[in-house]
Amino acid sequence: MKLSDHCYTIKDSPRQLKRRCDELKENLDSTKKALNNAQHREARAKRTLSTLLTEVEKEKLIASEARQMLKSFENLPMQLFTKNTGAYNDEQRQFATTLHYYSPKAYEYCRKRLPLPAPSTLRRWLSTIDSRPGFSEQVFSFLKDKVQGENSWQYKSCSVMIDGMSIRKHIDWDPVQQKMIGFTDLGAGSLDSDSQQEATEALVIMAVGLTGHWKVTLGYFLIAGINATVQAQLVRTAFCKLHEVGMRGMALIMDGHATNQAMVHELGSRLTPGQLTSYFDHPMESAWRIFISFDACHMLKLLRNALEAMGVIVLPGIGIARWSDIAKVHELQQKEGLRAANKLTEAHIHFQQQKMNVQLAAQTLSASVGTALRFLSSNKIEGFSDTTGTQKFVFTVDRLFDTLNSRTPKASGYKQALTIETFRKVIPFLRESRQLLLSMTDSQGKRLCESRRHMAHGCPGLCRQHQQSAVAGQ
Repeated sequence: MKLSDHCYTIKDSPRQLKRRCDELKENLDSTKKALNNAQHREARAKRTLSTLLTEVEKEKLIASEARQMLKSFENLPMQLFTKNTGAYNDEQRQFATTLHYYSPKAYEYCRKRLPLPAPSTLRRWLSTIDSRPGFSEQVFSFLKDKVQGENSWQYKSCSVMIDGMSIRKHIDWDPVQQKMIGFTDLGAGSLDSDSQQEATEALVIMAVGLTGHWKVTLGYFLIAGINATVQAQLVRTAFCKLHEVGMRGMALIMDGHATNQAMVHELGSRLTPGQLTSYFDHPMESAWRIFISFDACHMLKLLRNALEAMGVIVLPGIGIARWSDIAKVHELQQKEGLRAANKLTEAHIHFQQQKMNVQLAAQTLSASVGTALRFLSSNKIEGFSDTTGTQKFVFTVDRLFDTLNSRTPKASGYKQALTIETFRKVIPFLRESRQLLLSMTDSQGKRLCESRRHMAHGCPGLCRQHQQSAVAGQ
């Protein structure tokens, strides 16, 4: 019998068999590891931004509106994000900039999970947008796409806002345009002249949706003071360009600056008490009216300033409104250590260093202060026997501000948003307020609307505008 006749015999030595077994085990471990890695890669490849956005929403880092805006990025694979900023495609860049715009906190949260670019990189990306002075063609192109796209009803009508802001004089070299910037510029570039002025103000024109929740800057202009004629032409151009993209401008909103008042006359409106006209014709459609509306917050501050500076304002047939009545309420509260359910402080009485603070003006001429005056007068507290005029003034201004500053339909009373139904309810009050404010006089009997503080009667102009709007809506 030969050894080869037995097939179960082992030719290799035990050492060789062990080495082979170790090799097979190593190959098995390597294969398992490769399979595990492949499964992880497949899982990562299937992960999209939908999961991450859901986590962010649960953490309450973004609002529901922002979540809807980011919905179009839900199917974007997370694995496509790399640390190399050059590898980001347009869709990834749009996601990063949109998320950072709506919530920087949500963006920082996502950066812990994804290699998103730093905020400085986002600013560099956005700097490629043409931001030179003048009307932005990119903005109007965007609005045109919105008018022709889904939810176009939100972009059919808007109001136009114009305002100026002071800027520091500064001349600098722009490496992109290859020229010096910081001079006055109305969109055609700065003049190549030694007499060119340095800009001290930026005039900004914005559009705000009336049927949708949106606002956008149409353009800005670097100026060192501007006359009413030029500013009126810029406003006309804004309404024309909106008309060209399919949008109708319904109203012009501004503050009571002297240039704005002169511009109103240039456009065809009138602020003279006896000839009050709060609209002008659309430059492209003469049958359309554009209504003039002065900013309610600015008008509120002007009324507060007028009462404080003049000391007394006579309300014919009602009484006298006195700033001292409001000051005495604060003094009494300080003395007694109790508040009559109002927010008066030293800052409200001595507001000269905070004239631009709207909150102080709103809390000074508020219903709570009027109620406190009425309570003190009805209880015959010394020093408050004759506050009828001040009460009427405060309550009227408070209700006017609530009416003209309303926005939510869930509110009640004068704070409820203006609709066709609520218009009918407030029109009698608006007419009464208009008559009251136009009849106010100083201590010498001169009407306030004819004095140097005549812009304090801008609120009646707003009332008139709303009355005409209501009639047109009906």
